Amino acid sequence: MKNIVFVYTTFVVTFFVLSLQGPALDKQDLFSPPPPCGPSAQIIDSLALVALHSSLNGPGWASTWNLNDPVCSWFGITLDANGFVREIILSSNFLWGPLPPDIGLFQELRILQLDNNIIFGTVPSQIGLLSNLEILFIDDNQISGSLPDEMGDLQKLQTIFMDNNFIEGTVPASMATISNLQRFELFNNWIDSLPDFSGVPNMQDNKFRFYNNRLTFDDILPNLTAAVGTYYQPQDSVCDSTQVTVATGTYYTFDLDFDDTIQDNSYQWFKDGLPFGAPLNVNQLTIGPIDYPDAGKYTCEVTNPGAPLLTLYCRPTILNVVCGATTNNMNDSLCTGQFVTVNGTLYNESNPSGTETLPIPNQYGCDSIVVVDLTFVPPPMTNFNPTYCPGETVTINGTVYSQGNPSGIETFEDAIGPGCDSVVNVNITYNPLPSGNYSPTLCNGDTAFVNGNPYYFLNPIGIEILDNASQSGCDSVVQIFLSFHSPAVGSFSGPLCESDTLMLNGNDYYQGNETGQEILEGASQFGCDSIVNISLTFLTETLVNYSPTLCDGGSELINGTVYNAGNPIGTEILTDQNGCDSTIQVSLSFFPANGSSYSPTLCAGEEQTINGTLYNASNPVGTEILTDQNGCDSTVNISLAFFPANGSSYTPTLCPGEEEIINGTTYNEASPTGTEILTDLNGCDSTVTISLSFFSDISTNYSPTLCPGEAETINGTLYNASNPIGTEILVASNGCDSTVNVSLSFHSPISTNYSNELCSGSSETINGTIYDEGNPTGSEIFTSQNGCDSTVNITLTFVGQIELTYDPTFCPGESELINGTLYNESNPTGSETLTAQSGCDSVVQVSLTFFSPISTNYSNSLCP
Repeated sequence: MKNIVFVYTTFVVTFFVLSLQGPALDKQDLFSPPPPCGPSAQIIDSLALVALHSSLNGPGWASTWNLNDPVCSWFGITLDANGFVREIILSSNFLWGPLPPDIGLFQELRILQLDNNIIFGTVPSQIGLLSNLEILFIDDNQISGSLPDEMGDLQKLQTIFMDNNFIEGTVPASMATISNLQRFELFNNWIDSLPDFSGVPNMQDNKFRFYNNRLTFDDILPNLTAAVGTYYQPQDSVCDSTQVTVATGTYYTFDLDFDDTIQDNSYQWFKDGLPFGAPLNVNQLTIGPIDYPDAGKYTCEVTNPGAPLLTLYCRPTILNVVCGATTNNMNDSLCTGQFVTVNGTLYNESNPSGTETLPIPNQYGCDSIVVVDLTFVPPPMTNFNPTYCPGETVTINGTVYSQGNPSGIETFEDAIGPGCDSVVNVNITYNPLPSGNYSPTLCNGDTAFVNGNPYYFLNPIGIEILDNASQSGCDSVVQIFLSFHSPAVGSFSGPLCESDTLMLNGNDYYQGNETGQEILEGASQFGCDSIVNISLTFLTETLVNYSPTLCDGGSELINGTVYNAGNPIGTEILTDQNGCDSTIQVSLSFFPANGSSYSPTLCAGEEQTINGTLYNASNPVGTEILTDQNGCDSTVNISLAFFPANGSSYTPTLCPGEEEIINGTTYNEASPTGTEILTDLNGCDSTVTISLSFFSDISTNYSPTLCPGEAETINGTLYNASNPIGTEILVASNGCDSTVNVSLSFHSPISTNYSNELCSGSSETINGTIYDEGNPTGSEIFTSQNGCDSTVNITLTFVGQIELTYDPTFCPGESELINGTLYNESNPTGSETLTAQSGCDSVVQVSLTFFSPISTNYSNSLCP
């Protein structure tokens, strides 16, 4: 609450003095005002500044505010003549936190400059209330989220800097109606939609910059005016990186899902980094029927002749291809006891039907589905027990036996006689399966073929069976575990000279084309590709002004050119320490031939040797040639003068009992006079006549009146109500002892009463304390006119809300206007809140009634 107390100080204390009943103290008795620095701030603006200070970590600012000082003294704040905040300039001040909604309370704010800080969160919608704002700097922060539609209400805005943030989404269309807008810096954000600003009349050339966002040609083309120039590029990559899986034999459409209405875009597709077909004029690509070679990484580059400097790069879509299955039926008739194994599943009289997916490839090398439905007749039985290599199969009576199906029963029709089947019990054993590992480390993008199958970054693991490769003549199993070298990524930033060009990988980089990325094939230590990110900086060519002052007739040799009084000005091109050109603008000036006079005054009989010549009273005048401070010749005209022998008087006044030793002689009250030979200010002999005098003793009285409880320390002694009288020896203004007789007196305590009647729900702030119905009484300490404490006893009373009923009866068709509301037969009831005589709310319940209409008949017979 300390901050709020300060803001209300002027208003609350003034209100208190005006409301004081009876013989109140003067305003100066109650408080001492703060030192003035300008107009007092408006209360609502003060509260908004305190909220800004709190939300943005005010105590941690580089230049923070003392909330106990007047607002007009706060760093970065400018008030107008009426106390409204006109400018807030807190750039690079370590502001940290979100912008509070209170930012919209500055109704007269013209400049809001909060750039180069750590402001995060969204821009509050209340910013649209700053109807007089002309300049807005919130760039180089961490602001995120979308801009509020209320930004379009800032119709007086001329300059907006909100670049280098994380602002996303759509720029409100309402901002394109700000006709006063001259400059709008929006680059380096995440904006993905931009309205048409081409109709803003005052936008300056090259001052509407929105590069490095997520915009497409649909947003950019309508805005390509002189205000934008070339500051529409580059833009962030579009589309999302995705992976899709598609079955063989089907079709797939790549849909970029942007710029649907742009007719002259050019879409060049790439597969695995190579162009894929001719450029298209639509934002979709359909391929099919899908086969395995269609798998890969698909990207697209989008251009438009209306914005020739921009290419939009689509993030990749990885297309994975899987098999599509075919279906066949198996409706064989078997003898009783016979069975068939399909894909490892045993089918017999107990299990005569089922569905199997076989590893027999279709035209795309995919599985086939077999629907099994068998019938059975009874057979006789024999045994078949061979040993095979792992993976070998044998077909007996049409049934495939394998390592996954090593046993079964087969029935051979009519094998031992007409109509009599033969049953064979099959039981195959298998040699152990030899296995090994293959785990090389490859470059990103490399492919290893094992047993004819490709293994790469997205397919690094697998198992391969090598036919007949073992010592026993059986197949061998190889487990594949590929690993990949991390990409070699480096950067180069220079610096280069302004006119230099860097050629890398066949491409030129220079001032105006400072950034790019190069892929150096096989350049890493593992023989993999290296990526070099290029972001050049350039050294400014040096311009030096060389303008020395030479002696008359002097010259200098600079870069082979002689400069002198006949050729004092020129330009030389040298090479600086960075190897860049350094331009020297030469401009010589020349000292004039100079001379001076030397005419000192010496003591009588003295002499001086100058430049080897003896000067004295017999030879007081001459001319000497010397070297001056510039190293040039200087002619000195010498003329000596001589002081006469002199004398003076010394007549000080001393304290009683003091003495002085002058030239070894002691002078005091007993010996106050004499004569001494000294050295005068000129260094010559001086005769001094001594005559001392002495001050009288000093004694004074000190009798101030203090506040109750106050004390004073005089010469180290504490004087108060318990010790009001004493004597102190001090040093007087003449440096002598001074006797002070101390006698203190004390003011009587001051106490007043303050009572006020308020409406229910109201409150009053007195001396920083809020008094209301929950806190109606208290005491406050102020400073009275004599500088002592003054106690004010507070007693508030509260008037409750008054409720009345107004229920008149009116004639049909009549009405009454109450508190601005028209009451009639259509609106007979309601509630109105008025202000009572006490100044508090008064609620009137209105209920009108209306007399029924009176109708009579009048009939009469009159004479013809």
